[in-house]
Amino acid sequence: MKSKPSKIVKPIFIDLETKSAEPIENGPARYFAHPSADWLICAAVGLTDKPLIQTNYAGGKKISPRILNHKGAFVAHNWFFEWSFFNQFYPGTRAADWRNWLCTAALARWFGICAPRAKLEDVAAAFGLEKMPEGKSLIAKYSIPQKDGTFRVCEDKQDAAMFEKYCLHDAALSKAIYSKLIDKGFSIEEFRAAQAIDVRGVPVDIKAARFLLDRKEADKKNATKTADKIAGRTAGGALVLSASGAFCEYMKNTFKIDLPDARATTLEAIDFSTHPKADQIEHVLYVRKLLTSRAGDKAEAILNRAHDGRVRNAAIFHAAGTGRFQSWGVNFFNFSRQKVDNWEKEKNTAPVPALQRGIICAPKGKTLIESDWRGIENYLSLYYAGDTEQLARIEAGESPYLIFGEKMYGEKVTKADPRYSFMKMSVLGFGYGAGAKKFSMINRIDERTATALHEGWKKVNAPIVRMWYNFSDAFIGAAVRREKGEAHGFQFIPLGDENDVKIILHDGHVLYYRGLEIHHDEKNRVQIMRDGKVLHGGLLTENLMQATCARLLYRALVACENAGLETVLHVYDSILIESEIKNAKRDAVRLRDIMCDAPPWGHDMKLAVDIHFGKRWTKS
Repeated sequence: MKSKPSKIVKPIFIDLETKSAEPIENGPARYFAHPSADWLICAAVGLTDKPLIQTNYAGGKKISPRILNHKGAFVAHNWFFEWSFFNQFYPGTRAADWRNWLCTAALARWFGICAPRAKLEDVAAAFGLEKMPEGKSLIAKYSIPQKDGTFRVCEDKQDAAMFEKYCLHDAALSKAIYSKLIDKGFSIEEFRAAQAIDVRGVPVDIKAARFLLDRKEADKKNATKTADKIAGRTAGGALVLSASGAFCEYMKNTFKIDLPDARATTLEAIDFSTHPKADQIEHVLYVRKLLTSRAGDKAEAILNRAHDGRVRNAAIFHAAGTGRFQSWGVNFFNFSRQKVDNWEKEKNTAPVPALQRGIICAPKGKTLIESDWRGIENYLSLYYAGDTEQLARIEAGESPYLIFGEKMYGEKVTKADPRYSFMKMSVLGFGYGAGAKKFSMINRIDERTATALHEGWKKVNAPIVRMWYNFSDAFIGAAVRREKGEAHGFQFIPLGDENDVKIILHDGHVLYYRGLEIHHDEKNRVQIMRDGKVLHGGLLTENLMQATCARLLYRALVACENAGLETVLHVYDSILIESEIKNAKRDAVRLRDIMCDAPPWGHDMKLAVDIHFGKRWTKS
């Protein structure tokens, strides 16, 4: 007798309206852990032909078991918010198991729709759907505490009817968006790996964060005195370190650094780490920052978001246009370049920015293992450009910086060569079409030297330069002439009826270029722009190499989960896992093998990694 095929259970679409005295900016885990947290409305679409809506304005009611133990998938626009609620208040139910959740915001970002934030109203609008605007005022009225800390109870019948309609409408929007995007190539396996990392969280040392916050507050109190001691005052009596022109002059006279301006964005863009007086410069910048902004920074952000010693939902799946993750809130992707060798010994003397990375700390009995792909973006550029000579040398263990130096200067060079910093900055800086002027500013060298390095790099890396032009030609063909094209194995295909383009990577993943505008420069050459930025061949190369890096990362994250390795954080091309100390060597070998395994779509790649162990995070 044949068994009957199992019935496919359709997903349900959930939207919650809730309240809590904890600011939602501190993350759903903290928000729902607060004693005041509770639900106000729960809307579920898809259980039956009729939606189910429950209210709990006065408190004390329970969510229906029909929702809690639904046999199919749960879908929300921001899955982590809704899941965090069920995990806090209904543990052990199917709704509290993160593996049962899907996310329409993640779906939208995957297909390049309204990324990176992919807010519900924006994604809905992209499909000609409309979110109810009345919700914001109702949330402000009933979900946020009043000045005395209490909450209004929704007793107004008109408000209640509108609030319920709003909640139900959001659940219905999620269903409409889901139906348009599911089963069109979205990788649930990759999403599940990202979810596991979100739920596991980044382990943090709360005491260390408080210590650094206290140190910074103390430094801030003494900032004026310290700044006066470092650089003095202008003729008008202003502190040099808090001024603009005087500060630039100070940096030029003291460190021979010619800054174009003193804006924070400029200072953050410049890499001072290779300067002989890098530590002194970073201290000067730290004191300047204390003078011009509030104290807090990473330590404060971590303290605000940590729950049970972890910061969860630290990286946002597919938030960048290239498919890479982005990090918001704490932003684990932009810690200071400074670091210390021994956190405990240097915590009282090292600059606070250099110590912040060490807040990420393995719990008792565990250690952190970080593995990052060695020179991966340069390697992929050479690989796809077909520069087999440089590739072979790098795969044999030679430094790409020394290879460039040898070709640039016509002689064998070593790390001890005074020109080594020029070699390194050229390999890292010119691969995506950067010009000499910007390069000279970022790397603090004169424009004449930068121009010589720029021309030298292009000559040495002629295959990559050709690849820039090939990508540009294929992109213009697809956007302007609406022709399918191919360059270096990447497919360029017209998208829709306008000028938009999709690019298919070697593994079949798709990048979407929407909202393109066609312009011409003063020489009547075609320029394709998006968000006011010209998409030239160098930028396309950057996009495609970083997108390929992302594909390697997702593949590795899935493999780590399948192998039982506990990833807690990843930053671009590095993966950080926590491991039992007794298993650390074994897990490091597993992590290395996973990251060095060549993908099917690049079977002849010879990937290499660098691995670091430690109780605290020190690399990246």
